[in-house]
Amino acid sequence: MTMIRAAVLATALLSQSFVASAEMFGRDGSDRTEGYSGGRGLITYSGQTGMFLNPTSGTANAGDISLQSCALIFDIGGETVVSHAVLATVGATDWLELGVYGIGVYGVPTGDGMPGDHGLSGASRSMGAGQGNVRLRLLKDEGVLPEVSIGGMFRAGDAYLRQEQLFVAASKGFDLDPEGVVRGVRFHLGFRQLWQDPDVKERNGSIAYGGIDVGLPHD
Repeated sequence: MTMIRAAVLATALLSQSFVASAEMFGRDGSDRTEGYSGGRGLITYSGQTGMFLNPTSGTANAGDISLQSCALIFDIGGETVVSHAVLATVGATDWLELGVYGIGVYGVPTGDGMPGDHGLSGASRSMGAGQGNVRLRLLKDEGVLPEVSIGGMFRAGDAYLRQEQLFVAASKGFDLDPEGVVRGVRFHLGFRQLWQDPDVKERNGSIAYGGIDVGLPHD
């Protein structure tokens, strides 16, 4: 069994809005003008922005470009494994987000099928993969309606890392005290279907998830 002894070591985020880019895509960037942000998140291990492993419903504003990276150290069968990932996203429109993601994993113990072997069968000591992302917002968080998005991720590379995913995600935010310690909360729900390489992975996955964002002072 894989045991994770250390979680996220570092997450770096560089984000800049380019109004000129919004004009290049032929959009007026109304979300930015209205101050709308929705259920956005940070880089996840699955490759889309969201919460930890799972994508959320928020899309970038038209013309926004985001560069993010993360590093993890964890334990597999008594050996230390290091993983690095980099994500770049762009808001093609206020409702359509495109992205690319790269991941490298180093020091992976490989399985040989012997009793007591805790390695990963089908894995390599060093592995890498690249991924394309798309997210389409169907509804904005307005009135009684939640924000709802659908999307997909396609990853190619070493067999152990290859996968395809489709997801649907929804979120609803509530303002509390604009001057208080907790400014607001946002509730997230989602479902993603995961397909993996059957030659090295035993099964695919159907995953339902949820979470809560807590808005803290940031001025």
